[in-house]
Amino acid sequence: MAIALRPTLEKQLPYRIDDVFEALSMVLSQMDGYTLQDVQSATRSFRVKTKSTLTRSGATIRIALSSKDNNNVNVEMTATPNVPTQLFDLGDSMTKSMEKIFQYLSLELEKYQQTATPINETTRDKDIVEQLQDLAQLYKEGILTEEEFTAKKKQLLNI
Repeated sequence: MAIALRPTLEKQLPYRIDDVFEALSMVLSQMDGYTLQDVQSATRSFRVKTKSTLTRSGATIRIALSSKDNNNVNVEMTATPNVPTQLFDLGDSMTKSMEKIFQYLSLELEKYQQTATPINETTRDKDIVEQLQDLAQLYKEGILTEEEFTAKKKQLLNI
């Protein structure tokens, strides 16, 4: 049984957008287990596929860069599973894959000059609403049992 959850991770970085784009291009082309599928220079976006392993499914990660101002770049990553996965493993492995990209990007950006003081990372909570709506729909359709629905809902709401 699979649910199309799309965890999103967002971070603002104190660098020029051109520097972040260049650093991310370098990182993604060299990361083991990650395949760079598409790079759009005009929109400053990437599409990356992660490799499936025995313990987790692969995912497609879309990365979009946008400039908040001349001093900060917003990096937004959204992951979608490539194949159906177990209900309770879904968001965890995709979030870890996105965090790994941020770690490698941070190391690469040490070569560049910062434009401002770093801003802390935030996870977007509005995705939780979308995930709950997906769960409710699956429950209504009889795909999820009441126990599965309740357990996943509690997990999403940190109850």
